[in-house]
Amino acid sequence: MSFANTALLASLNISTFTNGRKDNKATEETNNAQNAKADAGYYRKCLVDPASLKPITNIASEARRYHKEKTAPWGKKGEQLLPAKLHLEYNTKMRELKAKFADEVVKFVAQWPSLVQDAQAILGNMYDPDDYPSQTDIVKEFSFETKIDAVPTKDDFRVQIHESELKAIQKELEDRIRKQEAEAYANLWDRLYEPVKHMAEKLSDPKARFHNTLVTNLINVIEFMEALNVNQDQQLSALANDIKDKLCVYEPETLRKDPEVRQQTAKAAADISDMMDIAMGKTSNQQAA
Repeated sequence: MSFANTALLASLNISTFTNGRKDNKATEETNNAQNAKADAGYYRKCLVDPASLKPITNIASEARRYHKEKTAPWGKKGEQLLPAKLHLEYNTKMRELKAKFADEVVKFVAQWPSLVQDAQAILGNMYDPDDYPSQTDIVKEFSFETKIDAVPTKDDFRVQIHESELKAIQKELEDRIRKQEAEAYANLWDRLYEPVKHMAEKLSDPKARFHNTLVTNLINVIEFMEALNVNQDQQLSALANDIKDKLCVYEPETLRKDPEVRQQTAKAAADISDMMDIAMGKTSNQQAA
């Protein structure tokens, strides 16, 4: 079984109005006043009140975080690997965020004339009307697009070519897909390693405070990993089970209040982290450095 059977490729592209502009005159005056060279720095002005864009940029940030959380790297074109099991959940969430994004854009565009008028008073001599698109054009500055595609296979061709050339291309594509699958699995190990190591470090210090996410983040990563472990990699599956059985048994509050449980879990996390160090080649790399 390969990713082509149980995963999809998801891409997310969001753009918003670029609120900053370099002011050449203010830059020159500032550098001259400070007796600085022309390339010492530059003055960047905000065209409108940054608070007016905050609702839009907050939604964009939430969408990017969610996209990153539910997908794994795949290739170099911005596409991410999305487990087929998460497709419905992903689409539902993205539709919700896209609708919120669109609503906030409508509100922003509606107040654009007053924002431009306010900018004249805020910026003073730095105000330049040429910096500001019309109310009609400002809409074009915003976009929120998601795209779902199938994971390619070595048989994905739409043209007729010579058989010998076809075999060579198929072999090349097969090698590339195999490499991308290996990189995706390596990413799963990385995703597990960071929260395990973090747990070992936090719990080993009896005085260290920690958030509930110390445990919940680990649980979320394991759930994502299990959804994407389509080839049922035995080593990865065994690792996930080990983490669940030893590190995700207790509630965060129990880890805070019970020193014995905390110490036991800290040791288990450290042991698993050390094992992952060796399996991922981190120990040998550090020694070589």
